Amino acid sequence: MGKIKAPTKRIRKNIVPPKSKPKVKNVKSSEETILVEFPADKWIFVQNSPLSSVPLQDDGHTIKEGYEKFVNDNYNSFSNEIVKKYKDTWNGAFIFKNHNDNPDETYGIVTSVKLRKIKSKSGDFRYVPEILMAICLSDSPDSRLVKKIEEDGTVKTSMGVMAVSLKCSLCGSIKGCNHITYSLGEKYSTPYGYDSVITALVNDEPEDGDESDINYDDYDRYPVYWYENSILDETPAYKGVTNSFVYKFPKGSLVDNKVVIEMPKKAYTRSGIYGKNALQIYERKGLIKIHEKE
Repeated sequence: MGKIKAPTKRIRKNIVPPKSKPKVKNVKSSEETILVEFPADKWIFVQNSPLSSVPLQDDGHTIKEGYEKFVNDNYNSFSNEIVKKYKDTWNGAFIFKNHNDNPDETYGIVTSVKLRKIKSKSGDFRYVPEILMAICLSDSPDSRLVKKIEEDGTVKTSMGVMAVSLKCSLCGSIKGCNHITYSLGEKYSTPYGYDSVITALVNDEPEDGDESDINYDDYDRYPVYWYENSILDETPAYKGVTNSFVYKFPKGSLVDNKVVIEMPKKAYTRSGIYGKNALQIYERKGLIKIHEKE
């Protein structure tokens, strides 16, 4: 968990083992999902957990006791509610290296996301998003890096997210405060009888109240959306991402040596960072095929 942009003005599960080859249709229809076909010899798939959410007290900003350890080293964090509400925006996100937000130098696509709910003995819980990254073997800026991931099965990552505001975990302000400006990471005594840490919570309320730029038909115009996950050279801000592994598809799930994954149609129609869409980039290169679900 690393790159958070907030506030911002917008810039303009799916694994399916079909019994036969999907029928090609026009993608521009009313279908809610599409099928994306990946040649198995040109892609590797990596399961990755890029962050953990934190549960909040009833005041909507104080992190519950014992969960401050899931705040990342940049002192940003996500509530359970935010992660659950906006998790689908992972679909179609770019894969970069070291947050190089250049769509022409992408390494692949996030193809699906599931939330793992982890409960504590107290009855509280947190979410860990488990995303599946498709990394292109045949067309990536650093082929040696991709080959290394394929061979040793591990990858360190850091996610990129856009948000309309950040909320202070101490005072609850979304309009900017001295705590976020000067005191991120410092410990303080909560009104609930335990110590916590000052963090900037990713938030979906525009700090100026202006919602004119929000559009729920486009993942890249949601109040909170994930637009990339980066392969890292250095240690990630959220240590849990080191649990990544290469996912091997059983041969019985392939059709003509192709992996077919069902994705929301919004992944294909999202406006994309700098006006470019990851799925459409690889479709134009002939490295994936897009079908409609019958």
